[in-house]
Amino acid sequence: MPRSATTKPSQPSEAHKLAYRPMTLPTVGDPLPVTLGELHDLGDHSGSLLAITITDAGGLDITWTAGMLRTPTGDIVLTVAGSATCTDDAVNFLKWTSGNSLVVATTDATHDSEVPIGHIACQNGDIWDVHTDPVSRAVTTDIQHGLEEIFPLAVSSGCLVSEDTDATDPLDVTISSGAYLHDLHDEHTVTGFDSRTANTLIRCFIDGSGPETWDFTADGAQSEIDVGNWNSGTSLIGTSVGKYYKGLFVISERNIFWIYAQAEHNTVAQAIDGVLPSIPPGLDNFPRSVAYIYKHGDTAFEPATSDRWMDARPLVPGSVPAGPITDHGELVGLAPDDDHTQYLLLAGRSGGQIINGGTDASDDLTLKATAHATQGFIHFGSEVDAGAHTIGFTLQTATGDGTTTIDWRLGNHFKFTWGAQDETFTFTAPSNVGHLTLEMKQDGTGGRDATLSMITWLGTVPVFPDGGANKTMFALIFYDGTTYWGQITDWET
Repeated sequence: MPRSATTKPSQPSEAHKLAYRPMTLPTVGDPLPVTLGELHDLGDHSGSLLAITITDAGGLDITWTAGMLRTPTGDIVLTVAGSATCTDDAVNFLKWTSGNSLVVATTDATHDSEVPIGHIACQNGDIWDVHTDPVSRAVTTDIQHGLEEIFPLAVSSGCLVSEDTDATDPLDVTISSGAYLHDLHDEHTVTGFDSRTANTLIRCFIDGSGPETWDFTADGAQSEIDVGNWNSGTSLIGTSVGKYYKGLFVISERNIFWIYAQAEHNTVAQAIDGVLPSIPPGLDNFPRSVAYIYKHGDTAFEPATSDRWMDARPLVPGSVPAGPITDHGELVGLAPDDDHTQYLLLAGRSGGQIINGGTDASDDLTLKATAHATQGFIHFGSEVDAGAHTIGFTLQTATGDGTTTIDWRLGNHFKFTWGAQDETFTFTAPSNVGHLTLEMKQDGTGGRDATLSMITWLGTVPVFPDGGANKTMFALIFYDGTTYWGQITDWET
């Protein structure tokens, strides 16, 4: 039967019986603001049936208006207006527990026996946000509870903090317009603003005066972040040379909060991998925006494309492209696929590339064919130009004991000194064609002989016993892959 019909059952069903308790029933002169039919529809779900307005009364004080709600057991209750003082440094919850009065507590409503009315974010002796739960219609308490658990806070668009490019203040910021949601249905709209012009940036750190006691410090006229300090958990400490720090921006509709870094890192990579700073409990209803990694001695922000800027927003699923990004060129901020010029591009880069082994004086660059103990080859696919530089080799050395094996795979140059006897040599061939040099020095007696039967001599055949005490000569050898071709010098004079 439609609501406009005048015929009503003589006795309402037990499920829809109205229980006005413990206050006086309304009179004809004080009618219900809804018809019984509308009240029936409203009463299908527990929660507020008529809006209750929560007002910030200054400091930690709030007031609220009278209203109507349906309890989880199905009773309809007319609630009275009231007031209370919230608990500082916490999210406070206004809720119905029994009777016709509302109470404020630091624990949320138990959804099967209590009714949530709103929550109030308090920090540092002040109320930062008042949130009223929606009047119950088609959204059931269970759905709302599920959304609170899964999506307590999400950014649907914008809300990105970045450098304010105005040159006056190098470390002030701007926030882009956007929106964020509580419980995925209560939307807050952010209109972009600059911390420089709105003077709304607030620095936050744990000051150590009590468990998780936070200090909130406005930045005065400049509204710049502080990159000269980090938060040890008890106070602010000056940054150290060579260290990196991860700070965090948290935003509301009218403020930007700068949460100081709470750890030191030796490298940018460690800072990127590090955890985000903890957030003051009274700001739990505000979303993270971006993290920024700062370094001792910084006087300005790094470019927006730098790895030091990290998006920390809790994004609504679907507000970013779904699925993994498989093409490097699709990453945000990359124009050509190879614009990371600080990295070696194996596919090649227009204009060529320079590889630096280190950054300090006399650092080396070592190239190996494999990480395995058994090495392969490093192949050059074109001519090699050493420019105005030399190419050196490790000089192999040995003192004779009668038989000496020279492994030419370990180097192109070998220095041999006779022992107290003649010497027979064996060669292990190099893996490729090349020039080899064998330096040979007599011992303190001299006159020692050598057998080098693997060498085919071109021109003079050496007479080794002619060498005097401590005298040196050189065998210059070319290996063509099969034969060792050699020429000998005279003994030193």
